[in-house]
Amino acid sequence: MLTLAPLLKVSVYVPRSYLERTLFDIGREGLLHLTDVKEDFPEEVVKGLLRPIDVSTRLYRISLLSSKVEKIASTLKLAPKYSLEDLKEEEVLSFSIPDAEAYIDSLERSLSSADESIVEKVKEEHGEKVLKLGALLRVLEALESAKTKTAETATVAVFSGWLPKELLNTFVDVVRRASDGFFAIKCEEPKPRLEAHAPREEVEEGKREVVNLRFYVLKEYVDPVLYALSRVEHSFVDLRSALYAELEEGAKPFESPPRLFKLSSLSSRLDVILNTLGIRPPGEAEPLGEPLSDERLSEIDSIVSSIEKEVFALSSKLESLKRSMEVASRLESDVSAMVVPRLAEVAVQDVRGTIRSIVLQLSDEAGRIHTQLDKIRSESESQLVEFKRIVEGARLVEEKKLKMLATDNIAILQIAVAKGDVERAMSLVREASKNNFTCREVSRPTKVKAKKEVKVEAPREVRVPSLMRNPSWARVYEGLVKGLGALNYREIDPTIIWFFTFPIFFGIMFPDVGHGFVLLALSIPLYYLKRKGYRGGEISNYIVQGAPVLMACAITSTIFGVIFGEFFGNPASEHHPFFKLGINPFSGAVAQFRESALSVLGLPREFHVLEASGATALLKLTIYIAIFHITLGLLFSVINKVRLGEYKEAIVGPGLWLWLYLGAGTAFVIYRSKLIAAALGGDMLVFVLIWLPFIVMFIARVMFMGFLDGFGESLDHFIASLSNTISYARLFAFAIVHAVLSDVFLAVDHGLHAIIGVPFIGAVAGTLFFVFFEIVFVFFQALRLHWVEHGTKFLIADGVPFQPFTIKL
Repeated sequence: MLTLAPLLKVSVYVPRSYLERTLFDIGREGLLHLTDVKEDFPEEVVKGLLRPIDVSTRLYRISLLSSKVEKIASTLKLAPKYSLEDLKEEEVLSFSIPDAEAYIDSLERSLSSADESIVEKVKEEHGEKVLKLGALLRVLEALESAKTKTAETATVAVFSGWLPKELLNTFVDVVRRASDGFFAIKCEEPKPRLEAHAPREEVEEGKREVVNLRFYVLKEYVDPVLYALSRVEHSFVDLRSALYAELEEGAKPFESPPRLFKLSSLSSRLDVILNTLGIRPPGEAEPLGEPLSDERLSEIDSIVSSIEKEVFALSSKLESLKRSMEVASRLESDVSAMVVPRLAEVAVQDVRGTIRSIVLQLSDEAGRIHTQLDKIRSESESQLVEFKRIVEGARLVEEKKLKMLATDNIAILQIAVAKGDVERAMSLVREASKNNFTCREVSRPTKVKAKKEVKVEAPREVRVPSLMRNPSWARVYEGLVKGLGALNYREIDPTIIWFFTFPIFFGIMFPDVGHGFVLLALSIPLYYLKRKGYRGGEISNYIVQGAPVLMACAITSTIFGVIFGEFFGNPASEHHPFFKLGINPFSGAVAQFRESALSVLGLPREFHVLEASGATALLKLTIYIAIFHITLGLLFSVINKVRLGEYKEAIVGPGLWLWLYLGAGTAFVIYRSKLIAAALGGDMLVFVLIWLPFIVMFIARVMFMGFLDGFGESLDHFIASLSNTISYARLFAFAIVHAVLSDVFLAVDHGLHAIIGVPFIGAVAGTLFFVFFEIVFVFFQALRLHWVEHGTKFLIADGVPFQPFTIKL
């Protein structure tokens, strides 16, 4: 119960003609948390194997119809009454938008006169149909919105999402019935996904000798030499930073090659085209090993220009269409909002119809442009990717010229190459320059760390939604947990623990049998409203939905009222009516229960919170509660870190803190009030329990985090251990305050009775104060202890809530 519901990632393949039916049945059951296919299958979408389903035009028409039907229903004063069960599947799947548009237009024309008799006649003849049409449109709008996350091939539709593992068989049955058995489902457990990162330099073990070679080559052979050197591993040395004195007279930086500008421009244009068409560019480019001829470069430029012209023309037209659609939609909205005379209503309807017709034509045209862009993409993708690889590789070679020097006829370049590759480099330059070169070593071989570029794969956790699974009697407490955020799929769910601890903390701070009964009496009607499905304002709805929590708090307040000896205050007080009447509410079986409970809690037999011995015992009890609660939070934190695969963080972080806190808690149990004296007195047991784990925590964190961060974290956790524990003293403090205020109101009641002769005024006023004001303070104190002192120790709460696709009316 401390874990979230296990989920499966499912990918569903059904014939395209069965997609709507399948989504309808799944949405009716509310089983699947839909995810976007474009994110789940990025490679297939980029390569064009899967195409996202475009529903923009249909969705727009359905949404427009839905808003019109709502307006008509409001005019006819119709109350929604249809549920999803009242709609037949065939009615949804065979729905005709053009027929609905014609029907709605005729109704709008009939209602344009605003004559009461006509409105009543339309309501009588078309009321039921309008309500049913509104329900159908809401279902269709939900289905079309769901289809935006799906994709298709020529014949098959694909959608994916997260499914509770226990519902797999039910889900398969639903899909089987909806698709007439023509389906395929792929399931997989949540697991870390390996994602390739950009190449990085890694240092190999050992060293290798590197030689710096300086080549002097005739300028006419520079290009063949640079391309030839791409076949041997080397690094190019920038000679512009070298002292000219080291070189021949007249050496100057090599002139910027004109070809570099052309290659850079072409590469940028290719980037824009690839991005516009949604094509993923090739991986990191490498210098070409063979020269790129001018003829080939011109050919590539010509083809790219042709594609570029066509793509940009279509893109510009598409942007223009989108702007026109936005203007037309706003114009239609403005026309609909116009207040016009009855005689002009027909003309307004005609204008709206004309505008809508234009919008639909624009939508169709936009769809055709998307189809044309998809065709260009499928036909040119491989060619454009290859062009990008070639152009970028040639550009990298040309860039090397910027690091060279030259005289009138000689080009000077320098490379750093491994000693074992010197002969190969010399051979490549000799062949490329037809032996028109000289070379010399400009430095002795030096040993350097060998570096190479490698592809690194790092695990990244899949973003799995979280579905809390708790017994029905504990689910209301899920709201308290969600107050800190949606849980991470792999972390612990403390709902069951909080189901017990939250009311207990409340009861300790609000211990009174009478006040507990009053709170219970007020909570029961709220619980009844919750069972009846009451939905009020934001605040009242929170109170009604939290009725089970209030009932549990009322019960624990009553129980601790018995243990603490409080019944509308202290019955032993001389101002209490029970004292005057000689009534002892804590006698017989109640007294036996109270005595047993006091013994279990370690409180004195004659306990009362306003007595010195009782207050001291209660304070000790709150410290024991703090030790248990904080220890549990740290233990949960260790478990969470381990489940997330953060083993080092689990040990260095909450693991060492848990050791320190358990040691300090054990020392308190042993030494109690003498703990500080023992700690300062050099007691060996205290050293082992407290100082040793602190020293180990400090050393470990300094090693892994650095001195300043390690010291800061260690000191912070040491201080937090003390301050968080002291914070639980609010349990003791509010119990004392409740008892004191009860006595104060009883004293007021006694005084008023003596003065005006009317009894129980103070008692009633005190009860109203406690029930309507103090419970708010106490509730938030209990919430703080769970959120701050306990929850922040382990709750990560950076997850995504499970939200199944559900069709609702």
